[in-house]
Amino acid sequence: MQFTVLTASLALASTALGVTIPKAPRSIEDYNQGIMALNGTIHGIPWVGTGTIEQIYAEFTKAYPDAAAKDKRDPKPKTITDLFCIPIAGQDWTKARTQYINDGIDYLNTVDAFCNCGGQSCVRISCSWNSAIYLCNDNDDEIWNACDYMATFAQDIVDQCTTTYPPPVWTTRSGGQEFDSNNFNIIVRDDSC
Repeated sequence: MQFTVLTASLALASTALGVTIPKAPRSIEDYNQGIMALNGTIHGIPWVGTGTIEQIYAEFTKAYPDAAAKDKRDPKPKTITDLFCIPIAGQDWTKARTQYINDGIDYLNTVDAFCNCGGQSCVRISCSWNSAIYLCNDNDDEIWNACDYMATFAQDIVDQCTTTYPPPVWTTRSGGQEFDSNNFNIIVRDDSC
């Protein structure tokens, strides 16, 4: 009984003081898996598609092979609540190859579009050479976030969660999970693609 009263008192005090309790890392397996929808423009041309950013961009370049590269936009400031680097307790994730995560970030920065994720779901927004970027939504309703804004979270993970392995491997790998106060998160990790 004393534990219950103490717990309730702490919860009430943290609410009254506006203190937030940090989120714990959450596994992709805890979410429904979906396919990302994209709606916006690529190089100034209106485009709607589904799949990873690489799949959508490949379809776009088939339809518009001569489209010129668009200048990158400056993303809005983020409201980060937590960032965890792999290894993350309770997850069996491994880091992804940084060069391919950087490619995914470049693709996401190329489009002037919104990446969609259903409520309580994760979608793989980028994946090449077994290096994936996921958008996970902790809200009950779907979200439409600017793809280049999602790229800034993946870039934070690369900037803060990268390891360089010396020879004979000689590779750079990145991985982690970053949370936003609007109840979504980005995961960078090794995955099959």
